[in-house]
Amino acid sequence: MTNQGYNGFDFPYIALSPVTGTQKEFKDMDDVYTELEICYEELINKNVGALGETLYIEHFYFCNTYDLIDTDIQDYIKKYNFSKKFNIPPYPSIQEIPANEFDIYTEIANEIDNIEQSNKRND
Repeated sequence: MTNQGYNGFDFPYIALSPVTGTQKEFKDMDDVYTELEICYEELINKNVGALGETLYIEHFYFCNTYDLIDTDIQDYIKKYNFSKKFNIPPYPSIQEIPANEFDIYTEIANEIDNIEQSNKRND
């Protein structure tokens, strides 16, 4: 990211809602999360397959990327990529992986698969 995740939004601000196509006020991160939930629900209702990719694209209309980055999840992504690249499991056995981490790694794998499929369709 050349802009360090800053997309030009400083609270409070007016931005475009990708769902309604109208301008709305965003006073704080609660408003941003509400908009993301509305976007998510619309994508589910429209049966869009690449949820993560689509939400990523839509966020540029109404919030800064750095406001959405969760450093804990970034650490899981790094751990997942290290594990895949060097073929080293994150835990000695699948039974030892905490359930929440298993869910996180599954979501990471699904998002990577969705991105790869999308890239193949666009080639």
